[in-house]
Amino acid sequence: MSTKLKNKVAIVTGGGTGIGEAICKKFAREGAKVVVNGLPGDPIEDVARAITSDGDEAIACEGGITPVKGAIGTLAGGEVSTPPPNNLGPPSFAGWVEGQGVAEDK
Repeated sequence: MSTKLKNKVAIVTGGGTGIGEAICKKFAREGAKVVVNGLPGDPIEDVARAITSDGDEAIACEGGITPVKGAIGTLAGGEVSTPPPNNLGPPSFAGWVEGQGVAEDK
């Protein structure tokens, strides 16, 4: 296992099948804690289970931002707040996650 993504939380939308599934597994092998996100009916639980059976960390998360916040908090070991609004349009999700101490850009 590589440690390129150690102490990072990766949120992968469409993580239940195809390229999204492959990305989830690759990020986990690189050391990330993975939020496998997908729509109702997507096999996200299967992907998360496959990742954890290999000894890595993952959690399945169905739906949009509200469940994703909970999943991030679970993997990061803390509570995650809602992104603050700004006058420039929708909040930057990546910037918000970094502000939560969950991920860094460095």
